[in-house]
Amino acid sequence: MNSTTKKPLIILATTVTFFLLSTLPSYAAWTGIELDFEGALSRDPYVTGETNTTAVWGLTGRYMLQETWNDFLFELHILAGQMGNTSSSSLILFSYSSPFRVMDLETVHSRGDRTIFFSELDRLAVTFEGSFVRATLGRQAITWGEAFFFNIEDIFGAFPATETNRLHKQGIDAVTLTVSTGRFSELAAVGIPADDNPGSLALRYSFPAGKGNISLVGGETAGDALIGGGFAGDFSGTKIYFHSLWTDPDNDRSFTQVVLGIERWVDSVTHILAEVYRNGWGTTNRNDYPARLLTERFLSGRALTLGRWNAAGEISRLLSPLVTGRAALFYNINDGSTLVRVDGGYSLSDYADLRSGFFLGLGDRKQGSVPRSEYGSVPFGLFWEMVVNF
Repeated sequence: MNSTTKKPLIILATTVTFFLLSTLPSYAAWTGIELDFEGALSRDPYVTGETNTTAVWGLTGRYMLQETWNDFLFELHILAGQMGNTSSSSLILFSYSSPFRVMDLETVHSRGDRTIFFSELDRLAVTFEGSFVRATLGRQAITWGEAFFFNIEDIFGAFPATETNRLHKQGIDAVTLTVSTGRFSELAAVGIPADDNPGSLALRYSFPAGKGNISLVGGETAGDALIGGGFAGDFSGTKIYFHSLWTDPDNDRSFTQVVLGIERWVDSVTHILAEVYRNGWGTTNRNDYPARLLTERFLSGRALTLGRWNAAGEISRLLSPLVTGRAALFYNINDGSTLVRVDGGYSLSDYADLRSGFFLGLGDRKQGSVPRSEYGSVPFGLFWEMVVNF
């Protein structure tokens, strides 16, 4: 989708109308504004010829509105911001690569060599909530699955394994229908019309079994036929989950993904999480990494790793009522590379949070612009973020 396409006046008029109406308490059930300033200092491992340290920054604002009327809920998120860097190279072209967006609701208003200004409607949906049925139409966030780092059951756009900001998931354009089929069991269907990308239709059925829940997934998404299932349960305070997903792409070989994870609160302030992941699409040969990096599957975020076998773990601890510390490790079992992430958060007030930390890649470095390991190409990098809510 071309994000620079000029938008019809009706979209602008509709957005402004909802914004103005929401400022009147008598009209809006809930409104909120979130400001997010973030930055990073590192070298980009995938920009050819880039040898200088680069500072990347972004300032975004998210305006959120929810309105209720009888059994209906309307949700709107307007996202606008500016991104930039200090590199001698031009800023990478801002684009929306999700194959699950069909409405043209994104705009790049201006773009220079080092900065861009953009806006989009990240949520634009209406939901009907009945006694046993919930139906949503429009741009919405959809999350399936139990895994955290390698959530293969989240077939409509899982978070990247190393993502640190998971407050808002990118909205997609879909029709969803969820039917309660009993206590703790439900059937969910998601449909996305065809546009430049193939249409998608998938079902997920979850139901209780013993000490946990079983989920079954099947359908066709962005040209991939897929089927899978999983189990998540609690055993003496430890959550154990397992998911498997078989995928048959239109123009490539079929492959299977499997993830096994555990999660536990060791005490009231310490939390641990670990996962092992087999990516059938990934490779055991590091010489295949450059070709994998350029595939549509990787560029659109539908591939979680380059390597075949990966593992990840995290420990977090509440250090004080206002301070939280976290340490995570990502390990490519095939090439032996490791990514270390250490970060912490500080609650500035009831409405503001500050978070900062660093990434450090260990393993074989690049040869020129060619990565020789999955995480070794990632240099030492600092990141920071401040979120303010109104």
